[in-house]
Amino acid sequence: MSERDKILSWAIKSLGKKDYSKRELKESLEKKFCREEIEEVIKFLERKGLIDDKKLAQKIIDKYMDRGKGYYYIERELKRRKIEEKIINEMMENFDFEREFQNGEKYILKNMGKRDISSIFLTLKSRGYSEKTMERVGEKYGKQ
Repeated sequence: MSERDKILSWAIKSLGKKDYSKRELKESLEKKFCREEIEEVIKFLERKGLIDDKKLAQKIIDKYMDRGKGYYYIERELKRRKIEEKIINEMMENFDFEREFQNGEKYILKNMGKRDISSIFLTLKSRGYSEKTMERVGEKYGKQ
């Protein structure tokens, strides 16, 4: 088995366990293999659609929006996952602030009466909600 085939096999096995960004996979491969062959394998995987940072970014956004996380939390997660800055900027330009607002509103309604409004807003802030959403929610639910 050639070095390229070993790298490809290991990369495909890794991708079967977890989604990787291009850079994450490259760094992982560099720990085990020679750099010269890695770039060729990465390009091959991209052509075959097995690595797609844009799709991964959207998957991450959807996952964390479903978990009630906000703009800044999601942006940090995309950076942590080593997705290209250009892709992050593009994805965050199209961020669904209405959905973020709805998530925040749902959280407030669920916790009103159980906790004071200041505590609820601190939680939203810690979840990375944008200033825009925090202002809208504050106007609607009386946060000064």
